[in-house]
Amino acid sequence: MEEEGILDRENETHIWCLHYVFLPIINEHIRNWRDAWKIHPIRTERNKSPFQLWVIGLEHARTLEANRIIEILQEPVEYYGIDWAGPIPDQMPEQVDVPSVECPFDEEKLCNLPENTCHTHQQGIELFLQILELL
Repeated sequence: MEEEGILDRENETHIWCLHYVFLPIINEHIRNWRDAWKIHPIRTERNKSPFQLWVIGLEHARTLEANRIIEILQEPVEYYGIDWAGPIPDQMPEQVDVPSVECPFDEEKLCNLPENTCHTHQQGIELFLQILELL
């Protein structure tokens, strides 16, 4: 978008509109990837998925540590796959710092923004341009 002259990354209004339009699209793609990863077959594990292996591990552990299973099942689902007893990495993973910017719209205009139902990059660009026209 920058190369096409649509986005000025020094303009806070452009950045706010970019976040409004593209953060939901990016998050949807991340959720889709996460959901696919949990069920992808692992060749070296007889084509079982990570989720299947996790369930098999729970069943196996039930015979060994019934009380620990209860603790595991009480953990929130978002902690699935985290090995709390595992090693801590020496470096933090790369992070993206998303700057916070003030909303350029007053409350009335904000309520009248077009609904963000975009699923593709092109739809996002079109919505981005529509929102900029409202200013």
